[in-house]
Amino acid sequence: MMTFRHSLLFSLVFVAASVLAAPVVQTGKADQKQISLTIYERDLAMVRDVRQLPLQNGDVNVRFGDISERIQPETVMLKNLSSGKLTVDQICFDNNLLSKQTLLDHYVGKMVRVVRTNPVTGTETEEPAQILSVRNGIVLKIGDRIETDVPGRIVFDRIPEGLHGKPVLTVGMTSKNGGGRRLELDYLTNGISWSAHYIARLNEKENRMNVSGWAVVSNNSGTEYREAKVQLIAGNPNVAMARPVLMAAAARSAKLDAMPVSNEASQESFADYHLYTLPYRITLSNDQTRQYALLNSDDVRIVRKWVMNGASYYYRNRLSNAGDRLPVDMEIAFRNIAGDGLGVPLPGGTIRFYQTDDRGDQQFLGESRMSHTPVDGTVNLKIGESFDVTGSRKQTRFELLPSKDPATRKYESAYEIVLKNAKNKSVTVQIREPIPGDWRVLQENYPHVRDGMMAVWNIRVPANGQSILSYHVRVE
Repeated sequence: MMTFRHSLLFSLVFVAASVLAAPVVQTGKADQKQISLTIYERDLAMVRDVRQLPLQNGDVNVRFGDISERIQPETVMLKNLSSGKLTVDQICFDNNLLSKQTLLDHYVGKMVRVVRTNPVTGTETEEPAQILSVRNGIVLKIGDRIETDVPGRIVFDRIPEGLHGKPVLTVGMTSKNGGGRRLELDYLTNGISWSAHYIARLNEKENRMNVSGWAVVSNNSGTEYREAKVQLIAGNPNVAMARPVLMAAAARSAKLDAMPVSNEASQESFADYHLYTLPYRITLSNDQTRQYALLNSDDVRIVRKWVMNGASYYYRNRLSNAGDRLPVDMEIAFRNIAGDGLGVPLPGGTIRFYQTDDRGDQQFLGESRMSHTPVDGTVNLKIGESFDVTGSRKQTRFELLPSKDPATRKYESAYEIVLKNAKNKSVTVQIREPIPGDWRVLQENYPHVRDGMMAVWNIRVPANGQSILSYHVRVE
């Protein structure tokens, strides 16, 4: 009597043998009927590849070529878009690629031909050789001698079974009906990503800007996607573990193609993300980066700011300074509302600011990274440090107050901040001081606003003049 264990083992061997013996159907780009990409911002894309191919009744191995070299094999899903039952038995991803080294590895112990060329006559001669080893250099047996340097070219008779020029995905399946089948192969892949980039042009009064948004799509997945429908996801889905990027792929240089701003991508909410659909199909070649228009707004209201940021350590230490010079940052702020010229979800990305000088030449002002910004959100972006507006700080008093509890310390300190403006117009400088612990301002010559742990002063500085802020604070 056959035991259950023996019966199960026999069944598995029988199934494996039947799958291996099944006929192979090759499919490539010629069979593609439709391809779609959903591209995420962090080196990830969802590929949906629809192919039409003939399948006979019974077991068959479908070998999918022209797929991404950076495919995540465990994410493969196969859909039968035609009538008739189709079951998937196994999926095999073969990434054993053909190269000089893998070819030599497969020929260890086997015969090859060594071809020599006479340097004087150009005559070629060949003789058989056996590859003994390819570890730390090649070792050949030629006739009755052993050679460690190749005395000519090595010629191989054929490509060994199992070596491929590109990765191959083989799906073992059983078809209940023969004939043409329309199959959709879905999978996740690394090597494809997109990012948002913005170009902002300020007007002369620096109260409005023209802004255009672009999606920059990069393909380093090792294959081309022809006439693909492309959707872009703004947001960051969680992934279990970051996959290593192949150094060869990371080192490739990408060609940048710019697209006209004629059509903008449509936008819609999807789950807790935002989905942008390009209005046309695109061909995205390997090692290529292309730009596509996301949005364009000609009249966005902005506020130009000058900001000086302090530091929390000032308030619990005696500072031995005679007036430290501090940078004054230039910032641009705007609200993402329709009334101010926007009112659409803005994917996070780099925004670059430009302005025209007195000669009519466009000049670069600076750039900053903008986070994902929903409708009604407020954006504050640093674009650089001011040359004409400067500040300096001096500690005029510091005292550690007596306390009954040694674990609780109290401090009092006073400061003088001098703001200078070399511009021919007045500016308002916002001073932001992060003060630690429980604090209160005891004395000041300009009123402050409390914003959480931050004390904020807005100081008007006259043209070609200066203003001085003095304040005294206690920290517990």
